[in-house]
Amino acid sequence: MDSKSAVKIGKEEVVSIDPQLLFQRLVIAGTQADKLAEAFGYELCGYPPALFESKTVLLSANKPQIAKSIWNAVPHDDSPEGDILYVLDGGALLHRLPWQTGKTYTSILDSYCSYVSRHYGPSVIIVFDGYTNQPSTKDGTHTRRNKTVGRNVSFTSAMPLKMKKQEFLSNNDNKQRFINMLSECLERTGFQVHNADGDADVLIAQTAVMAAKKHRTVLVGDDTDLLILLLHLYQCGELYFMSEPRKSSSSSSHKYLNIGRACGILAQDVTSNILFTHAILGCDTTSRVFGVGKSVSLRLVQESPIFREQASVFRKVSATKDEIIAAGEKAMGLLCKGGVTDSLNELRLKRFHAQVTDNKTAIHPRNLPPTSSSTKFHSLRVYH
Repeated sequence: MDSKSAVKIGKEEVVSIDPQLLFQRLVIAGTQADKLAEAFGYELCGYPPALFESKTVLLSANKPQIAKSIWNAVPHDDSPEGDILYVLDGGALLHRLPWQTGKTYTSILDSYCSYVSRHYGPSVIIVFDGYTNQPSTKDGTHTRRNKTVGRNVSFTSAMPLKMKKQEFLSNNDNKQRFINMLSECLERTGFQVHNADGDADVLIAQTAVMAAKKHRTVLVGDDTDLLILLLHLYQCGELYFMSEPRKSSSSSSHKYLNIGRACGILAQDVTSNILFTHAILGCDTTSRVFGVGKSVSLRLVQESPIFREQASVFRKVSATKDEIIAAGEKAMGLLCKGGVTDSLNELRLKRFHAQVTDNKTAIHPRNLPPTSSSTKFHSLRVYH
């Protein structure tokens, strides 16, 4: 019923008909209101399409959207001068340099040490992720990025590289052993190295925040999560976030954001709720909400006291499950342009009514707000 049909009226006029849209309009016209309202409490699909791209894969987050909104709201800074302590995201550093097959691992390790010395000088702290085979909340993101897992390689520093870098690093055992070797090489060169047990984002941000109390500090990274964490954790001192363009980016220039000034411009209402603002519409551990841009949550946390009230629940260490579910549903309703008193299932029905009347094509369930049921589990994931 997805394909369109054409009906000829008279001798010349041909009218296109979407059978699925026609069916949806008949459902609206011929179903009792209470029965229809009950139906929209279900997904109308084999999985929650507003949050998932398939039965087992979350919709991937568009994290740069919120970073772009923050960069647009706060004036950029010139490159800081004087003595600077750099804190580097080891994961970004790992992917920064190309590897050439045939070169020894020692040669590759030395190229990283030379790169850090050449670009950042002697005052550098590098923080690496830790990789294990234990499950984590970022497994879905890692699977999407790697797509396939390379074979496990037993290697020494003197051996030549015999496979592509991407394939080598897609295996967590390979990656962890290489990070261990690189950490030792960097430390021998005179740099400080910290190794996280798992994801390093929090440790990277905390390291930069603590360093800024004593030194002019620049955190170098390309991950939106680091910017969000700096805004939330900042305490005092001269701290900058330097956005290093990805290799795939058309931009070759570095941008600097003074975190202290950014916190002043965005204000406490935003920075205290920035983690929820980021996670509710998709990050590495939560799904994107189809059709809702991440800048919407940033605007709401600035403008809506009711949205901030819901966000504050997610800051409570002792928040109950019922509190999280209720606050998550109300926040999601506001993000989907619903009224304060609308439940998500009621909002789904209203949205369906409006779209099926005006649209020229059938309404896919992903274009409706998430159900109360799927938002319940999404909210719990956001909290944790």
